[in-house]
Amino acid sequence: MKEKIQPRKQPSQTRSRERVEKIISATYALLQEQGLAAVTTVHIAKKAGVSVGSVYQYFPNKKAIFVSLYNEYLKDIRSILDDFDNEPYTSMGWEAFFVSLHSKLSEKENEQNILPELEQAFHLYPEMREVDIDHSNVISERIVNFLSRYDFPGSKEKLTRLSHFIYSINGGFWDFRSKISSKYHGEANGWELAAIMGVLTHYRNSLSNNA
Repeated sequence: MKEKIQPRKQPSQTRSRERVEKIISATYALLQEQGLAAVTTVHIAKKAGVSVGSVYQYFPNKKAIFVSLYNEYLKDIRSILDDFDNEPYTSMGWEAFFVSLHSKLSEKENEQNILPELEQAFHLYPEMREVDIDHSNVISERIVNFLSRYDFPGSKEKLTRLSHFIYSINGGFWDFRSKISSKYHGEANGWELAAIMGVLTHYRNSLSNNA
């Protein structure tokens, strides 16, 4: 039987929502402070200031907590995209726009500061990949809209493939960064940006020349 990964119930009352937020926040904090090995339901409950029974009231197991945490993490990342539908970003040239977008997304990822731990959790809980696929589809759709704004040539299908490829560069960056010392993260971040901008420039030039 497949283990449940969905929360037992969606909190409707303010008090219940606050308790779930405390559980998720406590899990974040434990990941940041002590790493994945320290994250147990007992430690989560203690950090959140709730009983273990309260944790299980909302989540059937630790896996469900991680899936919910990852959902919240990705929602925070996606929220950055909304700003780029407004000024001053909409007045930028395409290169400045995508450099700024990468900068803001990287800043948000660094602020969360749990990439290595999330990468480890991916190996333990494959269900997190399903969340990542949904996130990838949402991000790619938004990137397609940005590309269309700047008149990148090609069908929507082709632009969607390009967007997914760009997202895969970010996924590779996550994996690489989780394996290296933090002192090299800035360097790797620059390489990621160079790869993304190189792909976009190559795509735009090659199709424009063939038009």
